[in-house]
Amino acid sequence: MRPEMKEAMTLKELPFAVGVFQGYGAWADRQGGQGAYQVELTTLTEAGGVITHVITRVFLSSEGAVLQQENSRVHFIPSADPFFEVAVRFEGKEYRGEGYCFGNRCHYVVALNGDSHLEGTYTLNGDGVQLLGSSIRNGNLTVWAEALIP
Repeated sequence: MRPEMKEAMTLKELPFAVGVFQGYGAWADRQGGQGAYQVELTTLTEAGGVITHVITRVFLSSEGAVLQQENSRVHFIPSADPFFEVAVRFEGKEYRGEGYCFGNRCHYVVALNGDSHLEGTYTLNGDGVQLLGSSIRNGNLTVWAEALIP
């Protein structure tokens, strides 16, 4: 059986719905750490076809107490179809990379400092958004998954 590949989509056709999405995420790192968090994603459209994700993650202890809050922005900037540039802003810094979309999936990679990088893959199903991501920082691999609904 051959896999079916949906045609490439332009950023203007990017399947991100504008609005506020909420849900939960889980993370783990190669050193044995793991945890859960709440996440809110607000999707906005801007001039020039730019799509912005405003993201708030609230990391929780095993008892449900708030440990830390992370705020970030991801800007998807149209380039050549089906590709886009991406600018990620967190911890007071901006990092740039590139990505692409096929069907209901969008993927990006961003170089951080040195050998560090960040990557994310969005899958959009109906009204829901799923994110599978990873980063390597200071030699430590961290992975996470999020499920969000409007």
